[in-house]
Amino acid sequence: MRSESTVSIFAVLRDQDKGLEMQRTGVLRATLLVLLLATPALCQKPKTKRPPAVLSNLSFFNLTGRPLLPGELNTGDGETSMTPRDIQRTVDRHNEHRKNRKASDMQHMTWDATLATMAQRWAERCVFEHGFGENISPYESVGQNLWLRPGDPNKPISGVIATDDWHDEIKYYYYDSGACSDVCGHYTQVVWAETDKIGCGLAYCGYISGYRDAWNFVCNYGPAGNFYGQKPYNLGDVCTDCPTNSPFCFNGLCRLCNIDEPGCSCLITCQNCGKLNRNRCQCECPNGFHGAQCAGEEGELETNESSVFLDDMILVSEARDPGFTCDPNQPGPPDVNPTPDFLCNTAFDSVAMINGELNVVKGKRYWRFDRQGKLISEPSGELLRNYHSLVKKGVKALYQIGTLGSNQDTITLIRGKKVWRFNGNRQRLRGWPLNLYNDIGIREKISAAVHDERYGITYLIAAKTSDVYEYDEEGAQLVQDRPSGINAVFGGLPTKITSAFRHGGSFFFLRGKKVFEVNQNSMSVVGNPVFFAERFLGC
Repeated sequence: MRSESTVSIFAVLRDQDKGLEMQRTGVLRATLLVLLLATPALCQKPKTKRPPAVLSNLSFFNLTGRPLLPGELNTGDGETSMTPRDIQRTVDRHNEHRKNRKASDMQHMTWDATLATMAQRWAERCVFEHGFGENISPYESVGQNLWLRPGDPNKPISGVIATDDWHDEIKYYYYDSGACSDVCGHYTQVVWAETDKIGCGLAYCGYISGYRDAWNFVCNYGPAGNFYGQKPYNLGDVCTDCPTNSPFCFNGLCRLCNIDEPGCSCLITCQNCGKLNRNRCQCECPNGFHGAQCAGEEGELETNESSVFLDDMILVSEARDPGFTCDPNQPGPPDVNPTPDFLCNTAFDSVAMINGELNVVKGKRYWRFDRQGKLISEPSGELLRNYHSLVKKGVKALYQIGTLGSNQDTITLIRGKKVWRFNGNRQRLRGWPLNLYNDIGIREKISAAVHDERYGITYLIAAKTSDVYEYDEEGAQLVQDRPSGINAVFGGLPTKITSAFRHGGSFFFLRGKKVFEVNQNSMSVVGNPVFFAERFLGC
């Protein structure tokens, strides 16, 4: 049990004279930010307004974390009332915002059952204030974001919406100075590079701190972010400054993964002629050098207590070999496949972001690119039938729900009147394929589809009319019997769209070889169309 007298608390405070900036204090204070938004039903379009939401951020330091007992695993979802689907979507949303920061040290965030249990117990108190009772987590510092919004007791709010509200404070944060022009502590906690665990709880409260009939959403973060005088992340090429306990790069974030796993790469560069061990994504340093990149010399010892490779990464009491000569031709990581010219001039049948990789389909084959536009499959492509024997050619729409490894991870392919759905292991789901006409109610062929995980809706664009159907994935039904005109859903988007996908905070729509960007908040076209291959395929 922690003592209240030993708790040091960091909060985001409002200062009328000096403007807002992050400060550290020893008393429990919180700034409440009322956002004048309005509320969507679960299946409505993102344009729909929401009722007022209230936000608050705080971090607790110098706690006594409870170490896990022998044989005790921090697994499962914890005591949270959130559904597995919303848990995954909330974690995915955090990681999506984190990878968009172009940080060199941003870690992949995962769910923590102990933090979730603490958050759920705290949310059920129905008091809008910071805390968590007993610290049952293994962390000595825990960050906390609160979010409150009136709503229907039969329609739980989505953690994705709360996460987006917290992230919206990005407009108040100035990276160079580290200052805020308004409250921004929720945003900085969401994108704090060293915070790699999250656990949330959700409770419906008949009355809470002056509000009636409201959803109280609490997220705890470990280890806490928002340290005074520190920036949330380091700007730079992604995954080039990963911590030694998460040295690999996956989906633009630092994490542990298998180098042979699709999407897993090692992007560190060894200095002073260190040898790169790609299987462990670490540098084997010559005598006299140490550190993750062999950048330090003897006498400049680094320490990293969290490193799973600590003994291997730090060379102690070894002086530089006076006879050592560095070979300037020391090879680094192997080069990726260059993009073939024919792919740079192809109008693709379908495009989708699958497990953090951009998949492009033409005829019987598909190719995979990472987020930096580097080809990671063979230049000749992979056969669709290798994905599944029933899928051989002519895929007109492709999209993923959830992420690799989650319980809700599915991939959907549309070809003609049939809609195929597979799980993350490429096994066809029971009852699929569905008939687009009879089972879903769309009596025309589809040219493009894109999923919006914020609301659980998939937008399907008709090939002939360019009308847009909105399909509620959880309810397995169309939101409306009749489709909407394409400009009524995506402002400024032309007709004859051939493919669509979602990346970062935008939707992207292909029309031949060009691509249009649509902002997910305004749901309108941003800027002018550009050549798809130049922007996404490294052409």
